[in-house]
Amino acid sequence: MLANSPGRPKGTKKVLTDAILLKLKEGFARSIVLRHAALYAGETPYHVDDWLKQGEDDANHQISSIYSQLFLSVGQNLAKKVADYIETLEACPKNFQSITWLLANCFRKEFGTNADEIQELIRNIDLLSKLRQGGLINGDSQNESPQQTT
Repeated sequence: MLANSPGRPKGTKKVLTDAILLKLKEGFARSIVLRHAALYAGETPYHVDDWLKQGEDDANHQISSIYSQLFLSVGQNLAKKVADYIETLEACPKNFQSITWLLANCFRKEFGTNADEIQELIRNIDLLSKLRQGGLINGDSQNESPQQTT
């Protein structure tokens, strides 16, 4: 019987070098999908994900490191892609469903149903619906119909 079970070795951490960083920046410029960018750079998605987590932590603590450079670069590429999607959405208002689906599924944190702005919009729609049902739209706070007010 093997002493170590097969699978990913525990505790291994590969160092991000300048050459790998450049390849990853190119990869993320081509594709916003982590797996695709990692494969473009010849790295495993596992290591790239670790580097991005380290970069986010460094950036949050205002530490300038090669990892924070990667994290910020990926963030800039994501922002550019979102802007491109929104621009396309604005240019094609009759076919917005596919683009909104892409935004909601590719950028769940920003545009998914759990995004803060979406939740606020849903609350406002619910409130508007309740207000309409209660007659408050017509200026009546006592649920009276507009014909009963004088």
